[in-house]
Amino acid sequence: MKKIYALLMLTLPLLGFAQNTHVVTFKVNAANITVGPNGVYAGGGVIGGSDAVALSDPDGDGIWEGTDTLDGTAGGNFIFFNSPTGSSDWGTKENLNGLPCADPANYDDRIMPTFGQDTTLEFCFGTCAPSTVCPPPPPPPPLVTFIVDMTEYTGTYTTVYVNGTFNGWCGTCNPMTDPDGDSVWTVALPIDTGAIEWKFTLDGWTAQENFTAGTSCTVTNGGFTNRGGNVTGDEIFKGVCFNECYSCDTNEVYATFQVNMKNQTVDTTGLFVGGGAGMGGPTDNMLENIAGTEMWTATFVKPVGFHSDYIFLNGFNSGWGTKENLAGLPCAYGQWNDRTTDTMLTDWSIRTCYEVCSTDGLCPVPPVQQSIHFVVDMNASYAPTFTQPYVSGNFNSWSGDAMPMTEIMVGMVGTNVWEYTAMIDENTSLEYKFTLDNWANQEQFDTINHTACTQDFGGFVNRVYTVGSTGDTLTYCFNSCASNCASSVGMGEEELNFTVMPNPANDVLNIIGRSSEKMTVEVISLNGRTMMNESTQSGSVKLNVSFLPRALYLVHITQGDIHQYSRVSLN
Repeated sequence: MKKIYALLMLTLPLLGFAQNTHVVTFKVNAANITVGPNGVYAGGGVIGGSDAVALSDPDGDGIWEGTDTLDGTAGGNFIFFNSPTGSSDWGTKENLNGLPCADPANYDDRIMPTFGQDTTLEFCFGTCAPSTVCPPPPPPPPLVTFIVDMTEYTGTYTTVYVNGTFNGWCGTCNPMTDPDGDSVWTVALPIDTGAIEWKFTLDGWTAQENFTAGTSCTVTNGGFTNRGGNVTGDEIFKGVCFNECYSCDTNEVYATFQVNMKNQTVDTTGLFVGGGAGMGGPTDNMLENIAGTEMWTATFVKPVGFHSDYIFLNGFNSGWGTKENLAGLPCAYGQWNDRTTDTMLTDWSIRTCYEVCSTDGLCPVPPVQQSIHFVVDMNASYAPTFTQPYVSGNFNSWSGDAMPMTEIMVGMVGTNVWEYTAMIDENTSLEYKFTLDNWANQEQFDTINHTACTQDFGGFVNRVYTVGSTGDTLTYCFNSCASNCASSVGMGEEELNFTVMPNPANDVLNIIGRSSEKMTVEVISLNGRTMMNESTQSGSVKLNVSFLPRALYLVHITQGDIHQYSRVSLN
């Protein structure tokens, strides 16, 4: 009996431990980050190393999931990792520093809750969200541009820096640049709103500005006198002379050009500003990218009273071929549709978006475009002779040759049906017509016979269409509102060896061969897809075409070594 009692006493702790362990399911939404090649892990604290629990996202919804068995009474810490390379890759852990869910006494890890049963814990990577629904990302801090003129500094230096309360007076972490070598140095930094102090320094802290307390542009705190200001939003601070509160020359101003390239792909040869009477040629002034943003910037010294037209150019081109297109926009000025500056009596700046008239540096959300497939059937008996059809309309400035159409081929056989696909903004009201050989000929509509597809615009009668929220195909006979040319379909084929009737057809199509020899009939859509394929030993076939979409088709007939293509319209 004593042995049984002793054994029972030994096993009780084990039984208690077993009752406290439960399966924990970890779910973390990582859609707000770029997950590395090794995936997402849970680890650290009571779980183990940085690769302790591998999570997976088999359905690709961004939520990574995995399980571990843990003591529900122990508490402790844990954290998530993005693509660790081993058990000690702590640099890949999520950053919760300063957030309320971080435990500062334990490396800013998460705190493991206690639990008395199998449980599921849900998170968003790098946030304190209590579920897998991630909060929207916070707006970026304002972008503040600093300008300092070194032309009157007589000492030697290599690089100018800005140091302040916003970077912990770090010395060399925020270097300024002078890409054109005019001794005007600039830098743009993301800085939270509120009061800031700063000064310009040389080569780290080798030399610095030294101000007297009470100077107009300074503040004094704890015995230190620095430049002072208040950040309320994106801002370009006035340019100043090193160790002064004003510009180096009262007859000069600083002109800063900043353009957001959010909706553009910047050419590898660079981004430029030029034009007008005072901003030089198309490749004279290169802008530089503000690190971590899609904003590009350049600052120039100009005389008081300066005024000029200007334009941004995406790419190196000495002939202005890469300039932004502002035609029709309210900020387009003069015969060249350029921008224009104010008359500069003090520092001047512009923060805009490429090919947009904004003045806040923001770019609008680009419009959604839809694929519009234009198709014209030139088989009508009234169609004029031509070499090349085009689509011309208000979406291409009525160009006679910007959108050449391509003949639809089936096999090696031309159909004389032509197509062009254009990407056009949603909700755009189109006016257009089909033209021939760069306006050598065109569709001619009237307000009596063509009202179904046209509209009169002050004496100009054109086709009309409004782009919706999906793509569309616009198919017409030339100079007609009809979608297929029934009056001429099936006519014009030379040396016909087979009879195809009726044409146009409705539900039944009859093909009669030249003999009773075996015959194969293939019905092909204009995009090359075989819709039907029938063979017969009798030399004739009756096809049920009632299920096919009403459109124009090619019928390919083979009997022995004889082939024939016939155009057939289904009405």
